[in-house]
Amino acid sequence: MATGARFLNDNGSLMGLNVYDLIGAVGVLIVSSEVLRPLFLEFLSIPIAVAALIALIPIRLRYRRKIIRDSIGFAIGARVLKEARHAPKR
Repeated sequence: MATGARFLNDNGSLMGLNVYDLIGAVGVLIVSSEVLRPLFLEFLSIPIAVAALIALIPIRLRYRRKIIRDSIGFAIGARVLKEARHAPKR
């Protein structure tokens, strides 16, 4: 659970979400709308964006702010380093 110091240092937000999370949800909305357009299912893009925000709430409330970025960077970085380690030397 969040501590008092964290509440003092975090920007004001709604359920742990801030402006950048809402901007990301708009990005998800646009991308899902464009992907679903050929299937004539673009009306599903709104529930997809809302589901993304709802899934993000517990992550934002429980963990520190940049945990998603760091996790993706670690997964990509570990794979790149592993491939570089096993690459033949010239």
